[in-house]
Amino acid sequence: QCRDCFSPNFWCGPCCISAHRSLPFHHVQMWNRHFFEQSNLLTHGLTLDLCHYPDYCPSIQHSTESDPSTLDLSDES
Repeated sequence: QCRDCFSPNFWCGPCCISAHRSLPFHHVQMWNRHFFEQSNLLTHGLTLDLCHYPDYCPSIQHSTESDPSTLDLSDES
């Protein structure tokens, strides 16, 4: 369940992630078989896309050499 959405619906994990793709900072609670407990969308599989729809952006060069969904933030050269 989501404490920020006005929907009375309960979602399974994958549907909750799908419903919150554009709302990653909502406060969700997951059922643990006994009660709802605070949870995090990122730990349940939500990924944040830091680009704007790269398939439709003419300024992004597409390459088959690397996976655009992976970003290396290490300081190693």
